[in-house]
Amino acid sequence: MKRLVINADDFGLCDSVSRGILDCYTKGIVSDFSFIINPETFAQSVGLLREKGINHCGIHLNLTMGKPLTGIGNSLTDSDGYLLSAKKHFIHAFTGRLKTDEVYREFKCQFDTMQAAGIQITHLDTHQNLHLLPQVNKAILRIRDENGGLLPIRIPSECIDLRHRYKTSNLQRIMIFNILSLFAKAGPKPKVSVKTIGGDYFNNPEPLRVLQNIMPRIRASRHNMFECAVHPGYNSDDILKYDPYTLQREKELAQLIAPMDDFKQHGIEICSFRSLLD
Repeated sequence: MKRLVINADDFGLCDSVSRGILDCYTKGIVSDFSFIINPETFAQSVGLLREKGINHCGIHLNLTMGKPLTGIGNSLTDSDGYLLSAKKHFIHAFTGRLKTDEVYREFKCQFDTMQAAGIQITHLDTHQNLHLLPQVNKAILRIRDENGGLLPIRIPSECIDLRHRYKTSNLQRIMIFNILSLFAKAGPKPKVSVKTIGGDYFNNPEPLRVLQNIMPRIRASRHNMFECAVHPGYNSDDILKYDPYTLQREKELAQLIAPMDDFKQHGIEICSFRSLLD
């Protein structure tokens, strides 16, 4: 049987997003999620997990939102001490100004902070997929190797289905990620290989159609384990403090909070990253 992780990014961003993700996780088809550490809401986010009896999830390592845990005055921040935008990190990466050792220290601090809160980390990914940059990829691989070498790392590279009507912006995004993923694929091969799929789900006016499209693709693929990244949440003014992706989160939530039996009919088991490591 094929296995699919439907993973919700951005748990911990703010209360409305975190509660939306947990509702999709406990009632719907989201089977895992990744925790982004926002110092302003961290204690509250950990409290939500404890209320639900959840002590494991992935970590959504962050280089683009808020202030770093390791302090200011390095290549990751602007003059006010805030983390740079993804665009500026890309420019710095290709001009040699992004420092792997500084990325590693920030990632390790975020990783250690989650573990100290009693959360078992089951997989690794990054906000806006910054780990596709060579310097950042080296840092995340070091984190993985220091923690047993088994934690899956998302590599957002997927086959383009010419029969599918992609949203233009998502098709461009998938193609860029596919190119950048070549850098990450050139590194040490993961011990647990999970294929990404459903990149057109993001900001799509027809999210159900995207899910229906990936089912036969998974069934026909030579790969056995897949991940589809999603971003549900309840809309609120708080989201805009941290992220421009707002109203679409509720559209995703409406789709993901409802059970779906279609996957079973295609021979697909919805599972968590933790179960892939068992």
